[in-house]
Amino acid sequence: MVPDIIQGRIKSKLKNLFENKLPKKDGNFVIDENKFLSMSLAGLAIMMKTGIDENEAIKYITDGFGDCGIDALYYDEKQEKLFIIQSKFSNGNNGIQEGDILKFIAGISQILNLKFDDCNDKIKFMRNKIETALDKAKIYLILIHNSSQNLPPVSLKHINDFVNSTNSDGIEILKFEEVKNKDIYEFLCQENIKEMDCILNNWGNINEPYRVYYGILSAKQLGSWYEEYGNLLFSQNIRFYKENTEVNAGIKEVLKNEPENFFYYNNGIKILCSSVERTSVKATTKDTGTFKLKGVSIINGAQTTGAIGEIYKENRDLLENVKVFVQLIEINENSKNIDKNTITKLSNTQNSISSKDFVSLDSNQARLKNEFENLGYEYVYKSGSKEIPNDKKIVLDELIIALTCMQEDIKLIAVAKGRVGDLTGNNDYYTKLFNERTNAISAINAVKAIRIIQNIIDELKKLDENKELLGILVHGNRFIAYLILQDLNSDNQLLGQIQEFNKENIKLAIIQKCYDILNIVRQNNEWDEKYYNIFKTINKCESIYRELQNNMC
Repeated sequence: MVPDIIQGRIKSKLKNLFENKLPKKDGNFVIDENKFLSMSLAGLAIMMKTGIDENEAIKYITDGFGDCGIDALYYDEKQEKLFIIQSKFSNGNNGIQEGDILKFIAGISQILNLKFDDCNDKIKFMRNKIETALDKAKIYLILIHNSSQNLPPVSLKHINDFVNSTNSDGIEILKFEEVKNKDIYEFLCQENIKEMDCILNNWGNINEPYRVYYGILSAKQLGSWYEEYGNLLFSQNIRFYKENTEVNAGIKEVLKNEPENFFYYNNGIKILCSSVERTSVKATTKDTGTFKLKGVSIINGAQTTGAIGEIYKENRDLLENVKVFVQLIEINENSKNIDKNTITKLSNTQNSISSKDFVSLDSNQARLKNEFENLGYEYVYKSGSKEIPNDKKIVLDELIIALTCMQEDIKLIAVAKGRVGDLTGNNDYYTKLFNERTNAISAINAVKAIRIIQNIIDELKKLDENKELLGILVHGNRFIAYLILQDLNSDNQLLGQIQEFNKENIKLAIIQKCYDILNIVRQNNEWDEKYYNIFKTINKCESIYRELQNNMC
């Protein structure tokens, strides 16, 4: 298709989506057509990456005066992803220029360092969600523009250098994606997956009350679907693929090391279709069946599909003999007394198994539970219980952090901040925390101390006089807790009997340690106050701790 025609159609579709939904003015300045279209692209980027509609997406467009080079911000809790977006619509074929990239990078740094003073109200409105996201989400930097040209090499180098300097020590904090006119056009023209072919082995079917086909699908075919359609596969699902979670890491581990057993370990996927048409109608057996699917949406199995899709991109030969169980459910306007949204919701109420579920098999957990009960405390370590802690209830997630901060090994703190799921796997990390020497009294004291420390940190974050400490308070909360618990441990305040800690003393200690850390960071120019990176990096945590110890001598 002629580029000018593509641009015209993109412009027309953006106007259909966002006309009369975006403001007409930015302060005293009238928003012209190009500005409107750039803002529309920012909203469209959110739609493309998250599946929300335009009416929801417009709430997170930040483009305008004081946007710091950031045109949209969205925290997707389902995917645990923070999207930071820059957009540009230009007449002609000019994409985002070097100056735009440098402004974008500067704005990202401001957000990651929680410096909102010169940001507009729309960005400030997102502050709490940004703080939440920085603690556990992966951050996606999205550049969206209507040019067919890639970013110029010098601009691409700027963004890659920034991403690489932030991602260190094996921790991927930032991920960069460029969205161009081809991607935009295909998304705007394809609201859902209209048609795809499917091959099932050892298939069967149920015709009443609704038509369902089921059987074995090749993982290679599933991977090719994900490569072609991405999140469009999950248009009606309540969750998208979450990428780097402990569950998905486990799925990929099995695909790589035990592909022949994947079928037995995995629950399979469920696909809603507006039409399922069997095309091999003359076949006399059900060994192999070919089907044409329309109106496709995978409503259960997003994590399985995404994990297989990633392996498919890395090395599709690994999937050669991997099998996946699949159900194809035909629901259309002729289907009575059934709601596809109900099927989607109920199909996703099953509990996924994470490494924390396997903790319940550890005899040390049962022993600790009994010890906790003898001391008048409830300990919840199995999934399925209401995991809401209180004065007499301790849950596994907070105990993991408390025990981590009790350990002398500073490496564990970086793990707790950057990839906490690793602490509950069947590995050396877990056995350092939970073993026959793990003591209920010290565990209870550690949890009580952690709760006080986090409450104090939350209070200090709200005070204007602590602005220069904000990055350390937010990003270094685990590191600070480690320092405090090490002091309590050395004073024998975690053993012997259950303690009542002096909150004011802990508060003073936290403030002092924050200033000590601040001085060390300022002395190390190469870190450049990148707090969002420092406390997830083992060697930087070790370096700060050594300096603190040296200053005490």
